[in-house]
Parts: sequence; structure tokens; C-alpha cells
Amino acid sequence: MAFSHLFVSTLVVIFTASARVQACSPDFQGRDITISNGYGGEWTLSGSASGSAISTQNPQNVDNSSGEFRVEQDGSWPAAYIIKPLNVPGDIVAVSTASGQAHLETLITNDSSQKYIIECYSCSANGANAEGCRIISKATNNCLSSLGPGENIGTFVCHPRSSGQFWRFIAAPI
Repeated sequence: MAFSHLFVSTLVVIFTASARVQACSPDFQGRDITISNGYGGEWTLSGSASGSAISTQNPQNVDNSSGEFRVEQDGSWPAAYIIKPLNVPGDIVAVSTASGQAHLETLITNDSSQKYIIECYSCSANGANAEGCRIISKATNNCLSSLGPGENIGTFVCHPRSSGQFWRFIAAPI
């Protein structure tokens, strides 16, 4: 019985390690960020109040000239991130996955549904850009996933072949 438990535990560790291929964790140094997927669909808000959904807009509408979010490290190790929208009244709103979809919620610093691990395949040396990034909820270990233009961003089991789970971070010019 102990052998089968050890065998299953080993398989879980191997599967988890193969599901996460980390090249870098970005440090945006307080810069304003645009978040988009590989198809150019940029994150957009349905409103500025708690509960407002986050979706991807059509690729032709992407504007990288100014960031819409601030992605901040929370000071923990390994680094976890809090994603805050800009141009929303006050500094008390964060992106949350408490409902299984990305939405705005009042910031609670110890709420794991508002914290993310960000693993990228490529990060620029100056912290301005990162590509091929997974945004993984600390609460569920699921990836934020694009379901298509105009659709709300959901959380699903991370999968290495799911293109909707890979994001691009672009810092606004200084």
C-alpha cells in the first residue's frame, strides 16, 4: 500500500513539474501595463465597480500606448502578483478569480483569489515586456484563460497546449 501511495505521489510531482515550464518571472517596476493574448485581444473592463467582469476585446482595438493595469509583486517568495486596474477610483480594487471568472473586487491583501503566479517564456531585461506568460491563480492553481474576443476571462486547469492561457505584458512608454 505504501508503494502505491509513493508511486501516485511521484506521478503527481512529475505531472506538475512538466505542466509548468518557467523561464522567468517579470518585474514591471511599477510601470503601467497592457495585457493581451497571442491573438492581440487586450484585457478590458466592463465597468469600474466591484464585480465588473474582465474580458478580451477584439484585436483591432488594442492600444499599447498606455497601460490599463499595474502588476505588482506582493513581497512574498516565490513572487506572487496583484493585478490592479488603472483609472478606477481609489487604490482598493484588484483582479480576483473568486467566482471562477476574472472580475474586479475590493483589495484584500491576504486573499489568495487576488494573487497570481506569473510564469513567462521571455522577459525583457528592463522589465518592460514579457511574453508567453501564464497567469496562475494562487487560490485554485488554475490559469486565467481567454475564451475569445468579447468573452469574459475564465479560470481553467493549466494546459501546455492551451493557447488561450498565454498572455503578453507590454509596458507603456515612460
